[in-house]
Amino acid sequence: MKRFVPCVILAVMAAVSGCATIGNFQAPSLHFQSPVIAASDKENPSPDQATLYLNVVGGLVTQRNYGAALAFLDDYAVRERDRPSRYWLLRGDALLGLGRGSEAQLAYDHLDATPLAPQGWNGKGRAAAAIQRWPDAATDFRVAATMLPSNAEILNNLAFAEMHLGDGQSSVAILRQARELDPGSNLIRNNLIVALTLAGDRGGAEKMLGDIRNISERNNVRDFAQKAAASRDLIQDGRSQ
Repeated sequence: MKRFVPCVILAVMAAVSGCATIGNFQAPSLHFQSPVIAASDKENPSPDQATLYLNVVGGLVTQRNYGAALAFLDDYAVRERDRPSRYWLLRGDALLGLGRGSEAQLAYDHLDATPLAPQGWNGKGRAAAAIQRWPDAATDFRVAATMLPSNAEILNNLAFAEMHLGDGQSSVAILRQARELDPGSNLIRNNLIVALTLAGDRGGAEKMLGDIRNISERNNVRDFAQKAAASRDLIQDGRSQ
């Protein structure tokens, strides 16, 4: 089997590193080029090239350039018959980012019998959450958490789904554990404040709010928590920050 070599991978990496920040999103400042096969490398393929390629695609997904990531993954699929687990994880994440949840689910299914199975179940949970199927989301996140109990992002997602199902006490316990694992995550902190508010522990919520030194940020988080508790309109994407 011959592996393709992305000759313009450095140009792609330059495009990724030269991104302009727009809010929480990043838009590439350069146009992406399609990888091509170098004749000199076809006879001596390097496994590291495919890994480097997927690393760049992973950077695009992280920066939420989902369309570009999917385009490169499609190109990879044309040239590579053997697609590693990471390919399917990145494909699921890119499709989910583009709002194509059903297709993302199929991509994540390829991870069931691989070392990335926990990430696959986490992806399935996020796909279910995206269409408000909270019981399914909670089930998927629970499977992921059982497989990888020390992952703060997965625990956050599980607690987030359980908040939507009205289980405030369980959410608080899970989020406390997630916060111990990732004490620097503002998302987990904010979700814990919301969970405490939903569970009726206003004192606990206010104590955590008091630890936020920036007054403007503290007021914004308090306002969000109160509105979320009143409406259960928990508008976050389930990703740790």
